[in-house]
Amino acid sequence: MDGIELAIIQYASDVGATIHHLKTWQPFYDQVKSGEKPFELRINDRHYRKDDVLVLYEYDPETKVYLGGRIYQLVTCVVKDVPEEFGLKDGYAILGIKDYPYSTPDTKEG
Repeated sequence: MDGIELAIIQYASDVGATIHHLKTWQPFYDQVKSGEKPFELRINDRHYRKDDVLVLYEYDPETKVYLGGRIYQLVTCVVKDVPEEFGLKDGYAILGIKDYPYSTPDTKEG
């Protein structure tokens, strides 16, 4: 376990957050990594909350292989339980995300 993972575990313990380990397909992984996509659209089967941490693993769904990339994101807000006429299907959530504050360029490289 490296320093960033230990820091995340301590942070989650301190604030009562959950750490979610998630597969992330291309091109979405690169878009989050670059900062172009500051959100995730997910099935809300994990009961995401503000201040949770996402550990996103670069994944190829066709070959079912992890590609080695790993980035850490902090959940800044959660949009869920809105009327479907607003475009968000029941059971889904939009997660506002940003780089985990203690990430370094090395941890963002995967």
